[in-house]
Amino acid sequence: MKDRFTRGFLAGIIAGIVTNVVDYTASMIELTNTRYVDIAARLVYGRASDNLVELLFAFGGQLIFSSFLGVAFAYLIVHIKSMNYLLKGWFYGVVVWFFIFAAIVLYKVPDVSVTHFPTTFVNAILGSIFGLTLSYVLALFDKRYSM
Repeated sequence: MKDRFTRGFLAGIIAGIVTNVVDYTASMIELTNTRYVDIAARLVYGRASDNLVELLFAFGGQLIFSSFLGVAFAYLIVHIKSMNYLLKGWFYGVVVWFFIFAAIVLYKVPDVSVTHFPTTFVNAILGSIFGLTLSYVLALFDKRYSM
């Protein structure tokens, strides 16, 4: 894994999975009423998923997007130096969260563009978890596989 793209890709997928586990847990204890996978389904189908296969397909799309964010971060971190990975990762995750949800509100995505404070707050925490996990895993990969 000497390839920066691959390290970012895998770190993004891992961060996406971790974030979804926390998101699912938050929805199970009713801290949030809209999961990331529900948003992904709305973006993919224009509606909620009807069955498990559709939900899993939307989840796969979300993981591909998470991997894209991981690749972008992996290349971005090279240009801004690799010190303080966690701070930079947290900042990246929160900024990405803000812009994604701003776009959802701006384009009025049905059933997800209007949220209540608890859901918005949980989503901000999830953005932080994504960024922290992404930067931590990427730092591990970079330390182990860089030349």
